[in-house]
Amino acid sequence: MCVTAIAIPKREHQAIPPLQPQIPSESSHSDRPEWQHLVAQADKINQLAAELEAAIFGLKAIASQLEYTQRLSTSACEYRSVVVPQVKRRNTNKFILTTKVIDLFQAEREAQQLAQTLRQKTKTKQKFPLLNWLL
Repeated sequence: MCVTAIAIPKREHQAIPPLQPQIPSESSHSDRPEWQHLVAQADKINQLAAELEAAIFGLKAIASQLEYTQRLSTSACEYRSVVVPQVKRRNTNKFILTTKVIDLFQAEREAQQLAQTLRQKTKTKQKFPLLNWLL
């Protein structure tokens, strides 16, 4: 038995492109009531978080004042890690619900650092009085 190979001409195959979901443009997003409601809700969460952060700092200030005026031997409040919710917007059409860390002691650290810097400058002035006009 004799087998003969035949050459089959190549045909240009054009694949059918897959259907792409129609992604509405930014302008059509913002025109939709659902999108506007989502944006408003994200803004509301961020506003409430800012108010909550201010209230937390208010609590800390009141507790510090109470400890000072009452000369308490122990703290009126115990502070642990504090976070508030936050909605971030990415790529103009994506929202990310996350948290923001509230640093309750940042102001105290900055005040200590400033005090240390001022002390060092004062010591320098005392050591080299002739250089005071330069500092």
